[in-house]
Amino acid sequence: MSSLRLVTALFAFARGRLVPPDHGKIAAATEAVNCPSPPVKQAVQWQNYNGLFGRVAPYIDFDMFTGYIQVAPENYLFYWYFSPRNGDPKAPLVLYSNGGPGCSSMEAATTENSPLSLVASAESCSAYPDGCDFTQQFSNNPYSWNDHAHLLYVDNPRSVGFSFGTSFVDSSADSATDMVAFLVGFYQVYPELRDNKLVISGESYSGRYLPSWGTAIMTHNKMASTSQLHINLAGVMIGNGWIVPKIQNITSLAAYAEFANMVPPGFTLPVREAGADDDNDDSVSGLHATMRAYMGYVFNPYDIRQRNMECEGCMGYNFTGWTLFMQREDLRKALGVCPTAGTFPSFELENQGCLPLSGFDADTTFSFQGAIGNLLDGGVEVLMYYGMSDTVCHFKGGESVAAVIPWSGRDAFNALHYSDLEVAGARVGSIKSQGRLSFALVESSGHMVPADQPATAAALLDLLLTKIHTSESSGDGRSSPPSILSSSSPSSSPSSSSSSLLIDSMSPGAISLWIVLAFLGGCATPSVVARIWREYSARRSARKTPPLSTLDSAISSIPSLSSSSSSSSSLEMADVIPRRL
Repeated sequence: MSSLRLVTALFAFARGRLVPPDHGKIAAATEAVNCPSPPVKQAVQWQNYNGLFGRVAPYIDFDMFTGYIQVAPENYLFYWYFSPRNGDPKAPLVLYSNGGPGCSSMEAATTENSPLSLVASAESCSAYPDGCDFTQQFSNNPYSWNDHAHLLYVDNPRSVGFSFGTSFVDSSADSATDMVAFLVGFYQVYPELRDNKLVISGESYSGRYLPSWGTAIMTHNKMASTSQLHINLAGVMIGNGWIVPKIQNITSLAAYAEFANMVPPGFTLPVREAGADDDNDDSVSGLHATMRAYMGYVFNPYDIRQRNMECEGCMGYNFTGWTLFMQREDLRKALGVCPTAGTFPSFELENQGCLPLSGFDADTTFSFQGAIGNLLDGGVEVLMYYGMSDTVCHFKGGESVAAVIPWSGRDAFNALHYSDLEVAGARVGSIKSQGRLSFALVESSGHMVPADQPATAAALLDLLLTKIHTSESSGDGRSSPPSILSSSSPSSSPSSSSSSLLIDSMSPGAISLWIVLAFLGGCATPSVVARIWREYSARRSARKTPPLSTLDSAISSIPSLSSSSSSSSSLEMADVIPRRL
């Protein structure tokens, strides 16, 4: 989830936000935790806690481990790891983080894209436990991201969630230093994963974490000697990312409000004084008041399809039940959490899983869009996606950021039109892709796409992993990989397109992209298509996700579907940042 000074000034309940700090509680979080020797790896004891895992037990065909990795003296990050359901030891490792800054990644691990799901945990909860709408037992998630990937959740930055320590970091750049230290330590505990492709992913404020982490990883790799660990970064996946506040500003919010029919026809922003600050300008609150009045209700800023919920600590959603669930003693024992980690203050009701980190990134000079450009030109696949019902990290701002990323394929990317995004034959959004950059819009989804549209989120992960695999198979780590997206009848808006892209919702969904586009485009003969489909069907019937490597020979028979990327000249950010009225 994401922190926005713009939105938090208007919505005190904004989740994944910079909340008003309580410095006493933050200081208390740095006190020593009663865990003198934090375990680095321990199996999750799910068999011993039927009240938590009983309903999902028949579906647990994977391993789960938790532990603490030291990133600095007396500072440890907590992780929860899931092995891949397809059993492939060489499957990519996908690291996922929530945003905030300061929100626990255990939220995603229990409500979004892991194999375990707490159904209805973000709904009303008048009294715990009997007044809560959810059963407090995990259910199976058929769209889990560990279907054919190793899946890893990390509570970060320091002292967030179940992590603990004696100090804080105050910027994404500093958190990146910790994340490199975490990965080095993690690979020491799991040496069998050192050579696997790594995808770093997350939502909301992770739009700032991930470019910082990617930059730190690339720097680490350049400085590492041949005998030191090389971190095999291959992909970045950003969901509803909060990336560049000066671009994701009131102008882009007004554009979103107009698109979503949240303001009257002909609405225009009032002219503001030069240098007006989005945080304090009356025109910002005026825009939100106009939106609420025209909508006729106080909407959840993370999903305009819902009313805003109000309670102690509510931030659009009501995470009261989930917050208290995370304090359950049996859950903490099953996960091997250090005795007092996370009980104060992350999982207090007023914080609902988010440690208030006041002033985080306030003084940063780091170029987040520049970092994404360096990753793209450095051979890393990047996929950005946005749920279209989110006003906090809305897609109009995301589009504006994507348009100004300084990389060699920018002009070609900006010239593209959207194609339909389909899952199991149903249109679920729009997508465009050029070289290593893909950008998707997901309909009927708010801020958390993996929770609102899990099949689509899983299919987008499949797409990213397929592009990584294809790029690797091409033998050129820095050239643009074959494009598996095309638009024979382009559209300029996400709401209308006559071309389509088929993504099957079940693993390996991205294989369908190749089959449809290769056959319809005349790039593959019926025999080649049949060969791929037979492999695909055989694996599915055995309830095994095919390792992408087993399809190498079949896919290599298909000629490249891509056109070459064009280079773009460098532009100063002052020339491309939307004007502030």
